Amino acid sequence: MFREAYVKAAEFTEPVKYFWKSFNGKLGAGLGSLIIVNADGWILTAGHIVQEAAKLAKADRDARDWENRRGAIQSDSSINRKERARQLKALKTPRKKDIIRAAIFWGHHASNLVDVTVLQGVDLAIGRLDPFDPDWVAGYPIFKNNLRDPENGTSLCKFGFPFHDIEPTYDEATSKFGIPPNMRSFPLFPIEGIYTRTIIRVFDVSDGIEEVSDGCCDQIDHGYEGCGVAVPARPCPGRLEQAV
Repeated sequence: MFREAYVKAAEFTEPVKYFWKSFNGKLGAGLGSLIIVNADGWILTAGHIVQEAAKLAKADRDARDWENRRGAIQSDSSINRKERARQLKALKTPRKKDIIRAAIFWGHHASNLVDVTVLQGVDLAIGRLDPFDPDWVAGYPIFKNNLRDPENGTSLCKFGFPFHDIEPTYDEATSKFGIPPNMRSFPLFPIEGIYTRTIIRVFDVSDGIEEVSDGCCDQIDHGYEGCGVAVPARPCPGRLEQAV
């Protein structure tokens, strides 16, 4: 049973990879997952993955803005040495651990993620891959009747990309992140479980929706893959009931 579930889920479950570089030169990486739900490229992923991607994108933009302002001050021939030093001091140098470069790769083809909405109460995000070609995906998930709970004791199989340690590289000349060839494969891990019960938590959707427009997918190198995670939720008027 799990073998069949693995084969089906692998058709539409992909990793999300995000990389960063700190001011002290250290590199870091993270790995999440998403599922592609239809031929229009819409996906479901964890809300915290999208929020982390937005934070990394903002850090990248802020660092580039700081570099541009510093460069403008240094090249300004209209100010004297003392004034230049004063302006540079007021600019505030980033701390050693501050992120100055970041990149996020969604899906096997490193698409951008657009039209993103995060449902904070259930840690769920919805978005669309752009560009997207339906031929990239062999099949899509089938959503069963969510008004009927599974029976207690039902076997479950969860999928994701744990146990992967990514050691990214960074090319200063091109400002691009990379992955060594021997680390570009990220097997999908099945994790068995048992359905025990349903706990309903009610969230007010009107207060829990966050539209995210930030992205950082312009620093792309070849060989990347990406995306998937879903939270079972029942739509109700004005709220979501999350099955835990």
